[in-house]
Amino acid sequence: MDEIVGQNEAVRALDAALSSGRLAHAHVFAGPEGVGKRTTALAFARVLLCHDPASDEAGRWRACGACAACRAHETGAGHPDLHVVRKELALHSANPELRRRKLLRIPVDLLRERMLGGRSGDGRVHEAPAHMRPHLGHRKVFVVDEAELLDDAAQNALLKTLEEPPAGTHLILVTSAEDRLGPTIRSRCQRVGFAPLDREAITAWAERYAARRREAIDAELASATQKKQRERLTAERDELAALDDAALERLRFFAGGSIGRAELALRFGLLEWQSAVLPALDEMAAGRFSPELGKRMRERIEGFAKAWVEAHDNASKDAANRRGAELMLGLVAERLRDGLRARAAAAPGDPAAGERAAAPWLHALEAVHRCEGELAAHAHLGLACDHLAHGLYEALAAGRRPASGAA
Repeated sequence: MDEIVGQNEAVRALDAALSSGRLAHAHVFAGPEGVGKRTTALAFARVLLCHDPASDEAGRWRACGACAACRAHETGAGHPDLHVVRKELALHSANPELRRRKLLRIPVDLLRERMLGGRSGDGRVHEAPAHMRPHLGHRKVFVVDEAELLDDAAQNALLKTLEEPPAGTHLILVTSAEDRLGPTIRSRCQRVGFAPLDREAITAWAERYAARRREAIDAELASATQKKQRERLTAERDELAALDDAALERLRFFAGGSIGRAELALRFGLLEWQSAVLPALDEMAAGRFSPELGKRMRERIEGFAKAWVEAHDNASKDAANRRGAELMLGLVAERLRDGLRARAAAAPGDPAAGERAAAPWLHALEAVHRCEGELAAHAHLGLACDHLAHGLYEALAAGRRPASGAA
């Protein structure tokens, strides 16, 4: 698992479990989006499936690279005992109802097809891959990506398998929203926590990614026939070519410790959001309302959603809007946390003064959380952005007003 970046504690916990020989049959890999959970799950699966894994003097486990299982990973078909379950598999379902669905959740019928077996809603009866013998006679590993998207019926069906796990089968639930998994499911899994990545890890990733992605874009442009596709690829290539120190700093800020966020920023040109949105927060802290802020946020969220849907088959515009809103609110919250830390540290000898200076920025963060709640309740995106802009102003501008009762 040497390729895992910046998750030493998680890797150490997995190495310890492998060394002890007391492996849990099910794990939850939980942490922020885009910090390496899925990459670690796949690397861990390679070790689990290897017929002759070994550890070094430091206790770091590696697959041997030579056995039949290791060689199978390198084939186009992949390892027959490694199953990655994700919502996009619905596009390849035999059930036309699943194929027509927008990719919002992981429904129980998809889980029955790909893991659990049983009768699905279209009347088909599926064998249970989780209960079959391994093709290569060793183990089976199921990785459920974005496990928080499992619907209630899927979670209930999965619980039965967790209560009576098949011999030699390992389940890894990868999630960035652990609280959306039922408590009974979580109680039957070994938790492995993942943390945000540091600046150095984001920088090292960005430099490698930019070099590889520019080569891939050149190849894609050679065969691209649609004007919009060529324009998008050219814009992405130009963004990567301009990745100087200043752009890297903006990227690290946008990423907030997440490679996933960093990749979206580079793929969809989101670094511009900072110059379009964040200066308004300083204006508000100076007592000046920014009337265009709500509109700017909405337009950029919708622009991202449109580009995402164009780049992905059967993608849901609503889901893409929610993803864009998460990115926007994350960016705003990161700037507010910076302001909160700076104000709290401005009066080291006077904690009360530091608390007073930080209070507006803390209240502004609460406005972001309220906006998250509105969007979760399916509020209109434009109205939610306008409410957020006014909430930010009310919070930040309060720091400019005299305290009640002041002379």
